[in-house]
Amino acid sequence: MRYLYKIMFLLAALVTVSLALTANSRDEVNGSSVSNNIINEQSDRTRLAKLKKTIDAEIGKPRAKRLTQCRVIAFGAKPCGGPRTYLVYSNLKTNEPKLKRLVSEYNSLEEKLNREGNLGSDCMFVGEPQITLLNGMCRIKRN
Repeated sequence: MRYLYKIMFLLAALVTVSLALTANSRDEVNGSSVSNNIINEQSDRTRLAKLKKTIDAEIGKPRAKRLTQCRVIAFGAKPCGGPRTYLVYSNLKTNEPKLKRLVSEYNSLEEKLNREGNLGSDCMFVGEPQITLLNGMCRIKRN
C-alpha cells in the first residue's frame, strides 16, 4: 500500500512540473511573458493617469452663462459594464470633439485593463445625473 502512495505522489509531482513547463514555454512562444504583461499593465495605467490629467485640463472650470451650455459625459468603465461616473463640463469653455475623443480613449483603455485583470465591481448602475448652473458654474444637481 505504501508503494502505491509513493507512485501516486511521484505521478502528481511529475504532472505538476510538466504543466508548469508547458505553461512557461507557451508564454515564451507567444512572446507574452509574465514580466511583459506587468510592464504593459503599468504603462497602460500610466497612460490612464495622463489621459485623466489631459481630460481635467480640457474641462477646466466648467463656467457657463446658461444651463444649456452645461453638459455631462460618461467617464470610466466599470468591470461589469457601464460608466464609472460622469464628468460635468461647459461647451462654452471645452472643445467637445476633443473631449469626447479623449474620454473615449480613456474608457476603452480602462475596459481593456478590466478585461485583462479579470476585475470585478459592485455592478451598480450609474445613471446620468441632472445638472444645474450655480453661480456661473456647471454642477451636478444634488437631491
